[in-house]
Amino acid sequence: MQWAYELSLEHSPSGQLIVERYLEGPQLSTESLIIDGTAHTIGLSDRNYDRMAQFAPFVVEDGGDLPSRLPDHILAEAHGVVEDAARSLGVTDGVVKGDIVIHREKASVIEIAPRLSGGHFCTVEIPFSTGVDFVGNAIRIALGETVAPEDIVPRHQKHLCQRYLFPKPGLVTRISGADKVASRPEMVFCEIRVVPGDTIGPIENHPGRAGVVMTTGNSRDEAIFNAEAAVRDILIYTENN
Repeated sequence: MQWAYELSLEHSPSGQLIVERYLEGPQLSTESLIIDGTAHTIGLSDRNYDRMAQFAPFVVEDGGDLPSRLPDHILAEAHGVVEDAARSLGVTDGVVKGDIVIHREKASVIEIAPRLSGGHFCTVEIPFSTGVDFVGNAIRIALGETVAPEDIVPRHQKHLCQRYLFPKPGLVTRISGADKVASRPEMVFCEIRVVPGDTIGPIENHPGRAGVVMTTGNSRDEAIFNAEAAVRDILIYTENN
């Protein structure tokens, strides 16, 4: 506890900490447009924490999968919690980004924020998976314009898998395979965040991730297989001084 307290305090500009209870269960990233007090949760992605043991005690997400595999009644539960949270923030027209955990069949808020998401969720993943121009609609709401009902209804549900790159810590000496991987037909997005000469440290937080890939497929399993293959085929060589 003392180690965790001191480490956390180092990252607190205010010198204060918030202690939260950890709830076991699957997690969702959500992205919602709020119109006249009603939430339209268009983005629902299953967050991937398969690497929890590898990065413990730090909690590092390794991407996510759309559409969600959770049953409809659980997704409805999450949608209701997002709408209640937006109402509690006083957001009647705008956007809210949420992180939700499903614990014992009940949705709870990890984070809710009146902003667009990072990680290309609203700019790449939602438009590809659903066909909805999320950012365009958010801009129209911000300008006080009317959003047509048909513009916020998903046109399809394409499978998309997002995974991150976690090379060994050290000095980056060479990167290979990225261009070939990016040209594959199943690739939706590929971004390398390091260049030779950069130093990669131990993974303790999300900014430490060295790159990201997004792939599609005819099924959820195929999209995941394609993403994992892309991660294996992008080689980031490092050496320790």
